[in-house]
Amino acid sequence: LSALQEEGEEGEEDSTEAGYTWRVDLGASEVYWSGWYSGMSKLFLSVSAPKLLLLAGPDRLDTELTRAHMQGKFQVQMFNHAGHSVQEDLPDKVADVVSSFLVRQRIAQGTYNPQNIKPDF
Repeated sequence: LSALQEEGEEGEEDSTEAGYTWRVDLGASEVYWSGWYSGMSKLFLSVSAPKLLLLAGPDRLDTELTRAHMQGKFQVQMFNHAGHSVQEDLPDKVADVVSSFLVRQRIAQGTYNPQNIKPDF
C-alpha cells in the first residue's frame, strides 16, 4: 500500500500542498524513532573504509561526528542550499562530489576535473 493517495480518493482529510493525503498515522511510529538513529554516529565512525558524509548543513553534526571530522576520520561535504534529501535536491552536485571522492580514494577510476566541483557557499 502506498503511504500517500491522490487527493479526492477516499481517506483521511490531512492533505499536503502537493494534493496528497497521508493514509498512515506517522505519529504511531514515534516510539521507534529514537532507535532508528541511536548509535548511528558511532557505527558510521567504526567503519574502516574511507568515509564521506553528505549533509544539508553543519547543524546535522553531533559532537561525536564533529570531533571525528576535526581529527580527519572522514570527509564531510555540506550542501547549504539543500533540504533533508540532498541527493534529491542537488543530484548533479552530489554525483560530482561522490565520484570525485571515489577517484581520490582510488576506489574508482574515471575522468574527473576538480574544477567542476564548486563549494556550496
